[in-house]
Amino acid sequence: MLDSLGRLLKEGKLGRLEVINLGEHPEVAEELGVRSVPWTRIGTFEIAGNHTYGELKKWADNAQSGEGTTAYYQHLLENQQLEQVIAQIRERPGTLVNLVVLLASLAPPWQSASESVPCWRILLVQNYWKPSSRN
Repeated sequence: MLDSLGRLLKEGKLGRLEVINLGEHPEVAEELGVRSVPWTRIGTFEIAGNHTYGELKKWADNAQSGEGTTAYYQHLLENQQLEQVIAQIRERPGTLVNLVVLLASLAPPWQSASESVPCWRILLVQNYWKPSSRN
């Protein structure tokens, strides 16, 4: 993954690359809220785990264009990181619209589970969608 990030730096997709050995500097992990490694921040996108060059390039392109927040929220929710989505929205309230766009693309709550609705979508609907009290 470090090679892929170095390649993106050489291509001008990243402005800088900072590599920190968390074994030597655990205070940095605590300061950034890092809970797993490898951990990467590209623009406002924080991604954990190993990623291919193509995946990292996609996040770098999204960061450069200022787009991709809806895809980022979907990525977080698919990886069971609802709290991260909430934290991002609290930090940048204007991105709430990206979550609304994502929710609007969801299957309606009455769609059966057998219609291949991802579990995170069902969770969001169950926790946040409340039918009106009108009959």
